[in-house]
Amino acid sequence: MDLAASGELVEQRLRRFFADAKLRAECAGPAYLELWEALERAAAGGARLLRSIEVPEPIHRKLHEVLD
Repeated sequence: MDLAASGELVEQRLRRFFADAKLRAECAGPAYLELWEALERAAAGGARLLRSIEVPEPIHRKLHEVLD
């Protein structure tokens, strides 16, 4: 799996994670929802940063193992 595909996989997992978390936060109240939305924006920035960094192959393989 190449780096671009790994980045897309990470983004898919993050979107699913935050969708679930925001559903639970909506039940808890608006402050929790606001918190999760802020965390989601921060994670999206981190994903963009990861896509811009060239990851050495051993780390890339380990990341792939963890995410699968």
